[in-house]
Amino acid sequence: LGGSDPAQTRAMLDLWEACVAKCHEPAEGTHVAIGPVTAYSASVELLKGAADIRRRHGLTGHTHLLETRAQALLARQSLPSGSAVRHLKETGFLDLPGTSCAHAVWLDEEEM
Repeated sequence: LGGSDPAQTRAMLDLWEACVAKCHEPAEGTHVAIGPVTAYSASVELLKGAADIRRRHGLTGHTHLLETRAQALLARQSLPSGSAVRHLKETGFLDLPGTSCAHAVWLDEEEM
């Protein structure tokens, strides 16, 4: 399961916040999207923090979701819920408008 180093998590969240403060200018056509790479390579704290930043700033989000069979198996074996989709939903990342999930090839029926 994703990294759980609190210092790394804080550093990433701070970096996203700084990026939003410096670069997010919707009136000028510049939009920041928050994008943890995958559900299983990010800690729960990082995903919840990413959702919080998105919520507060009205940002879109992007992540890669079950591109390969190996990733699907890893998610089912390592995530507490056994589902990358459920994991993203439980952390609040998937519930926000403007969320895109690249690939999403290995979803089961319940996850669609």
